[in-house]
Amino acid sequence: HYDHSPRDAQRRAFAAQLAIARDTGRPVVVHTREAEDDTREMVRDAARDGVRGVLHCYTGSHALAEAALDAGWYVSF
Repeated sequence: HYDHSPRDAQRRAFAAQLAIARDTGRPVVVHTREAEDDTREMVRDAARDGVRGVLHCYTGSHALAEAALDAGWYVSF
């Protein structure tokens, strides 16, 4: 959100965390802000690999919430 690191570095870090979740069979807890397109794409990709999780403290759009729910994730408010 604050862009203290380049967006591509943020995507790589998120992808690495999703890979850890996949490899360990553990769910992820994701707080996302101002990155809906990237988050939506990465949640969908991770779900295809069996990763489940929750978008917590959610303030995003209806479209992102639907994408997460369609992927088998939870959304918390």
